[in-house]
Amino acid sequence: MDNAAYEGFQRKIKPSFHGLKVEILEMIEDPENRKMAFWAKAKGETVVGEYSNEYMFVFHLNEAGDKVTLLREFVDSAFMKEFAPKLTAIIGGPVGGKPE
Repeated sequence: MDNAAYEGFQRKIKPSFHGLKVEILEMIEDPENRKMAFWAKAKGETVVGEYSNEYMFVFHLNEAGDKVTLLREFVDSAFMKEFAPKLTAIIGGPVGGKPE
């Protein structure tokens, strides 16, 4: 999913979430290789009920270290397998993206 597709996806689902709180549980920095990783939890309410998910984000940065060149996002697939079809039924279209 490129930046434009990801932005469109986020814009589409954002109105469905309320009171979303994200807590970073762990952060790993690797300045030498210009990478960072975060383990996070998110909780909130949605138009289809409670949302409670875990994430791993891995960021790759450019040479200057001031722009993200690649973002990998991993979510709790068991939760999303149940949650995504419910949200899709309300907002239409697929919820979630396929890696490139």
